[in-house]
Amino acid sequence: MKNKFKFLIIALSVAFFSCEDESKDNLPELIEAPYVNLTVERPVIDVTNITGSSYGGVLDAPGASVSKFEISIRRVSNGVATPYYPLLTVTSFPYDLAITASEIGAAIGQDFNTFLAGDRFDILGVSYDVNNVPTTFNDLSSNTQGEVGMKQAYSNTFYISCPFILSEAVGNYEIIETVFDDTWLLDTFEIVESDDTEKGNVMLVDPYGHFREGISSPNRYNVYLNVNDFGIVSIPETVGNNERQYLWSGTIYNPTYENVWPRNGRGFFFTCTGLLDISYTQMITLVGNPGLFSFTDRGVFKAQKLN
Repeated sequence: MKNKFKFLIIALSVAFFSCEDESKDNLPELIEAPYVNLTVERPVIDVTNITGSSYGGVLDAPGASVSKFEISIRRVSNGVATPYYPLLTVTSFPYDLAITASEIGAAIGQDFNTFLAGDRFDILGVSYDVNNVPTTFNDLSSNTQGEVGMKQAYSNTFYISCPFILSEAVGNYEIIETVFDDTWLLDTFEIVESDDTEKGNVMLVDPYGHFREGISSPNRYNVYLNVNDFGIVSIPETVGNNERQYLWSGTIYNPTYENVWPRNGRGFFFTCTGLLDISYTQMITLVGNPGLFSFTDRGVFKAQKLN
């Protein structure tokens, strides 16, 4: 009886391990995804050295299943976009990606000497596996699209600009262009680090001088900006407790104006050259009037650092 019991245990053990081995043999083979990752090390083409700088970083394929990676590009300048044109094909990884202005010009058929500060360049990437099956940004899962390296490789944007450095932005500025009265063109104001980062990271201290002698407006109106690492500016319509921020010249002060604030505010802050260049639509509400009014031609503001 004992011998039969031992034989049964051995038989079950052999059957168990045989099944386990067989189940392992039947597991589907793991296939590496043909994905490409870009670690950006140079985020902009330097506005002070357009011909000698580049956008790029390390382009890598973590798996071994990528046969090639194609990049196309377009230029967007003053709101006008070119079609996408092929830029380059990468077949070995890791690869030091360095996109220069001259390469872009050759790809899109334009003289790179016509490129301007603030020009935007959109890139699209397509990876191919060993069977030449393509993968685009739209083919990636939503989680994968959210990965910074994947997003930068398959669908990204860069500018002719310079990295924004807050310490270099701080200082005194001269207004060099505005559509308001010419008497304001030589006016100066100060830019400081924001006193409330929830409102913005940069603060213009009463740039239109509402608080100065001879101006009817009784209040000082500081202006908050959000500037990202690449010097791209957005102007919040509201700050603090959802309060609209004032952005207007004291020369157009009118007691019927309840508020004057910016909408669609955007622009660039080139700390490498000390230039602030922003534009916006000027929205107006009147006392006792629920309607909104806009002056689309009055949202121009450029200033140059003095020190």
